[in-house]
Amino acid sequence: GMEVVVDFLEGNPDRPLVTGCVYNAANPPPFTLPEHKTRSGWRSESSPGGAGNNDLWFEDAAGNELIYLHGEKDWKILIENDKQQQVGHDEQLRVGNDRRKAVDRDQHVEIGRDHEGKVGNDHSLHVGNDQHIDIGHDRSESIGEAARLEIGTTLDASIGQQATVTIGDALTLEVGADQSISVGGDARETVTGDKFVDSKGAETRSSEDMRLESGKQLLIAAADKIDVGGDDEIVVRAAKKMTFECGDASITLEKDGKVLIKGKDITVKGSGNVVIKGQKMLGN
Repeated sequence: GMEVVVDFLEGNPDRPLVTGCVYNAANPPPFTLPEHKTRSGWRSESSPGGAGNNDLWFEDAAGNELIYLHGEKDWKILIENDKQQQVGHDEQLRVGNDRRKAVDRDQHVEIGRDHEGKVGNDHSLHVGNDQHIDIGHDRSESIGEAARLEIGTTLDASIGQQATVTIGDALTLEVGADQSISVGGDARETVTGDKFVDSKGAETRSSEDMRLESGKQLLIAAADKIDVGGDDEIVVRAAKKMTFECGDASITLEKDGKVLIKGKDITVKGSGNVVIKGQKMLGN
């Protein structure tokens, strides 16, 4: 689509050489004049038809220098060895469809300040071996719905100071073998509803004092035997009334000092003296 000047090497018509373009009203230059008087370059039209073109031009206006490259369709670059690219200021890349990048060996990326990324749909990352992440300060992570973590062997977590976990609904913890919890200071647990513990055996130890307190009733039941022992002393107190029952036999103690012993047969046996004192001795 251009009018050109053709020369021939050594006058040989079989060796043509294009030495330049001739512009006229029918074949104007690729850049409008005098608006782009400082611009020079090449433009080749698609053939046949001339519907598209490839462009390479240079803008030489002082302060607005520019190199422009346009490909009507594809662009392929092959570098047999190394490639270095340096941008003095900003760089922008926009891909209208997919983008793929393959690095046969290592890749190193260094960012002097911030890094921001946005993924409109899914994000998948596969690491064939180890992964290390080092964060010098804080980290925040927000998940709109569910999260799942699956670890093949061991999970180790070390927190230098405090840890807070808030769960809006239910929490289920399943341990396939043993569980150990070590607390260096105090431990408190608050349950607003009921609490149930079901185990084969249970043991609670305290090197000093232990206290059980209930706002209403405290029930202790065993299918076989209850054994209460103290190396020094056992004290059982009730503010109003205390009753010991076994079948039809019972002993009742009331706060006014009354003691009632009931039973079919009552035997009092002492290895030493048996002393009974009272203001009156009544017999029936």
